[in-house]
Amino acid sequence: MSEERPQELVESASDHIQTSNEHEQRASELADKAEEQMQEHVAQQLPDSYVVDVEAVYDGSGSGFVVSVYDEQVTEAVESIASGELEVDFRRPQEVVIGNEFPTAATTQRDSSQDIRGIVDALAEQFDDGAPIAAVVKRAHLVGIGQDTAEHEIETLKQQGEVYEPRTDHLRTT
Repeated sequence: MSEERPQELVESASDHIQTSNEHEQRASELADKAEEQMQEHVAQQLPDSYVVDVEAVYDGSGSGFVVSVYDEQVTEAVESIASGELEVDFRRPQEVVIGNEFPTAATTQRDSSQDIRGIVDALAEQFDDGAPIAAVVKRAHLVGIGQDTAEHEIETLKQQGEVYEPRTDHLRTT
């Protein structure tokens, strides 16, 4: 077997990175198309008062969709009861996870912390600047960790030096 020269190795590495970037872009395009199709399909099955939001979730361990459903009639009714005197925030729509091999719900704070760290680690591989915090929080929801808990765990992991922000609102593990 002949030994490759350094210049050939770096050129090969560059080619692999380019191919990887092309694959990542194609994966994103396919996920966007899948989201649109799933959203159309679900929306067709529901009454007109429902608003549907679909997020495709995919990585090396599983894939699927998070389908969020909002009922505009309920939203309007609650807002009219508040009559402008109080703020109304619908933080938790009805959500359904459709897919395969999704992790099970976290059960302890240590599990939550390790799950968040694992999510950051997995997502950081998909993004050049590290894992976007918003994506970490969304993925955490899939494993049964609420937004407040996820944000708290992220802060705790930062304080412990287990994750850092290479860029604002992006995380990497140490």
